[in-house]
Amino acid sequence: MTRRPRRSLAATLAALVLLSACVLTATDAIQIQVHSHPWLSWHRFARYLHGLHWNGTVVAVTAGVLIALGVIALLAALLPGRPVLIALRGGQAEGEEPGAGAAPLPDAGVSRRGLAAALRTAAASVDGVTSAKLSLHRHAVAATVYTLGSTEGITDDVRAALEKCLDRIAPAARFAVRVRASVRSA
Repeated sequence: MTRRPRRSLAATLAALVLLSACVLTATDAIQIQVHSHPWLSWHRFARYLHGLHWNGTVVAVTAGVLIALGVIALLAALLPGRPVLIALRGGQAEGEEPGAGAAPLPDAGVSRRGLAAALRTAAASVDGVTSAKLSLHRHAVAATVYTLGSTEGITDDVRAALEKCLDRIAPAARFAVRVRASVRSA
């Protein structure tokens, strides 16, 4: 149930490159058909290319740039992105016995933003915390809380509040919780 982002940037770039090549080719073909002067002179372009050598600097640099762009586009299309949706644990509805004929709960998920907002609210609601910053990583939650007074005991209280919130939301994968406390001057 892990929904990943679409590869719209890679697809858009590839489509724009192909579209520009098609428009240029069609424009030149139409200009040649109506006996007008084409934007690109294919004869001049072919003459320039025939003058190049395979071991020339221009050919090597152009090939290197095109290979690098191709590898970047290929990696952007193939490597998985960060999940947009985090799967929640399935199971039985609250208060029902497992195997008592009850249907399991349907697959569900929570957005990364929604989970981060809920955890940030839980961290900020602890007594003594004035504000909280939170980042959600692959298998960890990192929270930095700010307080005006002593940081003694705050980290344990915030960790307990975050773990309680995670237990209530019940993501399928368990997140490790890291908390840092810092004193902010008034």
